[in-house]
Amino acid sequence: MKNNTFIPIIYNNESSNFNAYELEHFLIWAVENDVSDITLQSDEMIFCEIHGKKHKVNNKRLNKSDMIGIITKMHSDGAVSTLSGGGEIDYAYFVKKNKYVVYRYRINMKSISILGDKGFSLSIRVIKNIPPPIENLELPDEMLKAFKSKRGLIFVAGPTGSGKSTLLASVLAWRLSEADAHIKVSTYESPIEYTYEYLDTQTSSISQMEIGINIEKFSDGVRNSLRTRSDLVLVGEARDYETISAAIDAGMTGPLVLSTTHANNCSEIVARLINVFPANERIPRMIDLITNLKMVVTQLLIPSIDGKRIAIKEYLIFNQEIVDLLLEADFDKITYTMRKIVKQYGKTFLEDLTEKYHNGLISQEVFEDYKQLV
Repeated sequence: MKNNTFIPIIYNNESSNFNAYELEHFLIWAVENDVSDITLQSDEMIFCEIHGKKHKVNNKRLNKSDMIGIITKMHSDGAVSTLSGGGEIDYAYFVKKNKYVVYRYRINMKSISILGDKGFSLSIRVIKNIPPPIENLELPDEMLKAFKSKRGLIFVAGPTGSGKSTLLASVLAWRLSEADAHIKVSTYESPIEYTYEYLDTQTSSISQMEIGINIEKFSDGVRNSLRTRSDLVLVGEARDYETISAAIDAGMTGPLVLSTTHANNCSEIVARLINVFPANERIPRMIDLITNLKMVVTQLLIPSIDGKRIAIKEYLIFNQEIVDLLLEADFDKITYTMRKIVKQYGKTFLEDLTEKYHNGLISQEVFEDYKQLV
């Protein structure tokens, strides 16, 4: 059975012209049809991504008047002027289906060029409120054990849309829902994606803060977590000097810090994090990082046999032997050393990909395609 059969999905409730009044009905439809990303663009039909496949879901192209009405309704009267002047707008958007159900979205608006004229493009990412249960992710016991560390650092890497935030949200929900957890959790996100009000957290608490609304920067959030004596801290993204430095310091002295970064595989993570530091700080900061890492994980989403997507993971769980090998390595060869260590002590993408294939979860075609990439 091939898993690349394409079945188009159409939004059937469209009126004669898709406009601002249609928008909220459409956004609710998108959530309920597993849409992850939406593109609204001048002179184009609506473009949606569902389980990694792209669909044009309506029958008519959006004209300039449609787009101006949508932008004004979704943001403000001044948004069109901001975009026309070269500005870009990022924010969170909410649609209330009923008194009990609210759907959330992450919006990016920008101006584009259409046949020599100015047009507009809106990228909308659906933010799911409830992460999948940890059991659905089928994480090995050694990974679950690492996620229960008392302190230190865990980084999850992968490209945009690879499920990094979903993995960490499932971990948080699992930890919070344990009857004997007794943990205080703080998250610092941009924007807040998953929420946890649905959990019965008798022995734990969680505070969520959004960057730019509740707190100015990720690095401020990490320092805030130390003052509030949090046990578990989620930092939405570690990509700049201040945030990475604060995360390392927190992992050395306080809570378990979970964060995401961009890297293609586990071998690259240490170098990516350390290269944000000035040259004179890199070696001491690398020592701090390596001695406090509990685990690094990299994830990709690939097509599964059921027409959806499945995660393949590469990971390395740190112990004293691995720490010693890395501390003895030449700084300039840290990625090469990490690659050897992951192959010997961790689990590689190729191993996980091969398991998924032998277990009948992906097709031979997908296996052969991704075997070349990992």
